[in-house]
Formats: sequence, structure tokens, C-alpha cells
Amino acid sequence: MRRRLAPGEKPLFWIGSSKRDLLAMPDPVVRQMGAALSVAQYGGKHPDAKPWKGLGPERRLKAAQADYEARYGQASQKRQ
Repeated sequence: MRRRLAPGEKPLFWIGSSKRDLLAMPDPVVRQMGAALSVAQYGGKHPDAKPWKGLGPERRLKAAQADYEARYGQASQKRQ
């Protein structure tokens, strides 16, 4: 059963095995990543978060882009 989002909270969508991969990491890493994801869901940036620099041929990136386009009907804009 899905819980309702709190006011101002954005949904979090897991792509492929990303959630399983995260949960396989040590507990301190899972807690830190969970905190960072929670901050991001409310539009913030965790102090330890770093921007993703590469857009190579990763499968998860392509799946995430396809999912975004299916949900919102438009391609994401590249920042320059």
C-alpha cells in the first residue's frame, strides 16, 4: 500500500534495481542516502550531494528519461 505524500513532497520513483542496490549497502550509507533523497523530495539539496557529471550510455539514465517522458509528455531539458 502506498502512503500519501506530505504537502510539498515530490514522489520518488525507483528505476531498475536501484532500490535493491541501495538497500544492499551498509546501514550508514542507506541512512545517509535516505536523508539525502528526502531532502531532494522537498526541493532541497543535501550538503553531501554532488551533481552528476556524466551522461554516458548508462541503462538507468535512459530508463529514467523514458519514464519521465511517459509521465510528463516531454523530454527533460539539458542544463548548460
